[in-house]
Amino acid sequence: VILRNILAAGFPAEAVTVVKPGTSEVEGCRAVPGLEALPGRVDLLVLSLGAEAAPAAVEEVVERAAAEAVILIPGGLGEREGSAALAERLSAAIAAGRRRGDGPVVNGGNSMGVRSLPGRYDATFIPRYKSSPDPSAPSVPLAVLSQSGAFAIARLDRLVGLRPRYLVTLGNQADVTAGDYLACLQDDPATEVFACYLEGFQPGDGARCLDAARRIGARGGTVVLYLGGRTAAGAAAAASHTAALASDYTLAAALAREAGVLVAETFEDFEDLVRLAVLLRNRTIAGLALGAVSNAGFECVAVADHQ
Repeated sequence: VILRNILAAGFPAEAVTVVKPGTSEVEGCRAVPGLEALPGRVDLLVLSLGAEAAPAAVEEVVERAAAEAVILIPGGLGEREGSAALAERLSAAIAAGRRRGDGPVVNGGNSMGVRSLPGRYDATFIPRYKSSPDPSAPSVPLAVLSQSGAFAIARLDRLVGLRPRYLVTLGNQADVTAGDYLACLQDDPATEVFACYLEGFQPGDGARCLDAARRIGARGGTVVLYLGGRTAAGAAAAASHTAALASDYTLAAALAREAGVLVAETFEDFEDLVRLAVLLRNRTIAGLALGAVSNAGFECVAVADHQ
């Protein structure tokens, strides 16, 4: 599904290599038996494999300097009981790449993937017929950054017609964090609205998110945030979902609002705030005038009577 999505989004087959032993071609793309047979250092390596094999694969990527970036799909890397050792080995491999200076940046694990319209690829594992919005819809200057892939897909199903410029599912944030993405895109004039679902922050990343949100707001952009894990039960669920260490919700929400972030209390609020932020981004709102759209005449009368 990931490979078909990448090709359907417009990425040329001749620029894609599949690592799969026992065949020379998959979906019109060249196939090689292992990482050692890749045609040089690749821009992006999507690792779709079992959690038990993920740390060794990242270690090999680091050893061979095989990729600039990795999207790590598998779950079970820290968020599940008994997977702490796998998560520690993965972190050690990422750190080794940093020390060498040529290690990849890693998105995930436990990621649904990344969709990038500027990059012309869709490296998510959601089939096209289940993906919203319609790939033919015009794009809007929206970046969706979500620790949960299911949250992102469910919300986009309801945000009809809003085809984001970027869809990034962060998963466990073993390496690249929400703060990294916000800092990277904070000065991008083509991205005006940032819709974020987070269950927790890596150490120090909350402050980085707030700094980026202030810069985004200062240039006229908008950050919308739904922060999960706000109760003891929710925090426990977050830990088993994306290995998130939930923050103090009251404090985090207050700091976010102080930085100009629109904090949603419910999923419905999140959808409404994102929709309004995108559709009204070029509008100047001034004064106390009220506009109303109704289904019938009596509703107009009621609105007028009760304004």
